[in-house]
Amino acid sequence: MRLVWQAGLPLMLLLAVAGSQTGAAPAAYVGTAVCLRCHIDYARQWAALDHSKAMAAERLPPEKRGCEACHGPGGAHSFGQRQQIVRWRTLPPPEANGVCLACHQEQVPAALWRAGPHDQKVSCDQCHAVHRKSERDKLLRRPEGQDCQPCHQTLAAEAAAKRHHTLADGALTCDMCHAFHGSREPHLLKLPQAAGCGECHGEDVPQPESHGRAGFKLKHGGDAKGHQDECRMCHDQVSFCDTCHAVPLPHPPDFATEHKEACQKQPASCLKCHDEAYCKLCHEAVPAPVGKAAP
Repeated sequence: MRLVWQAGLPLMLLLAVAGSQTGAAPAAYVGTAVCLRCHIDYARQWAALDHSKAMAAERLPPEKRGCEACHGPGGAHSFGQRQQIVRWRTLPPPEANGVCLACHQEQVPAALWRAGPHDQKVSCDQCHAVHRKSERDKLLRRPEGQDCQPCHQTLAAEAAAKRHHTLADGALTCDMCHAFHGSREPHLLKLPQAAGCGECHGEDVPQPESHGRAGFKLKHGGDAKGHQDECRMCHDQVSFCDTCHAVPLPHPPDFATEHKEACQKQPASCLKCHDEAYCKLCHEAVPAPVGKAAP
């Protein structure tokens, strides 16, 4: 942007002041050069970033250029109404994130981000430093393996309980498994969990001791009951469990009273976990075809 100087002030400022004295409203967007006159130290750091240089391109419209792309029009703020500016520290995360999403749709699809758990709790600038230089890729404030630690403080305990990979040895980083900006998989996983393990482990996936027990494949109901979340760390419900069970596990809340149709379709599936004595807790006689399927 070219500025014409007069008596130490940009001509556009003088014109705006004159306009305000005659009752005309100052221009809504005043340009980054005006911001830099007051926010000197902050602005020098900001202006050195590649991200900032891209934002300063003359081809961009005023509402997407420079400081005002994130902080809104600075006209009123520049002429005495100091509170008339977008202050990020007071913005709820969804509003702050909306500012970034206006430009970063290709990198972060808004629909995935908005549907994820982070939008309501985390603003983009909590992970990305947009005003100061970062030695890391993507302007990250912390190394990628530590990105989640400030909020997810139970990871060490979960790793000790073997419910989560350890990150302490530095061999793994969070983004190897999780898509922070959105995923259609549970827990923001990049792949279905069973497939994700195979990406690194191949066929040699470590197994719990129980899996080596004789007859485990046919008699694992007791091990799995109440621990389905642990099972799903390796096994996908649809592509693995349902190929044998043919009914949803864990059962839906109303399944105890609404299981007739499922049992009639796949009676043998019920008997993989339940014997006739279990059925007789409610039924005087085991209904067909479950009774006929019993060995």
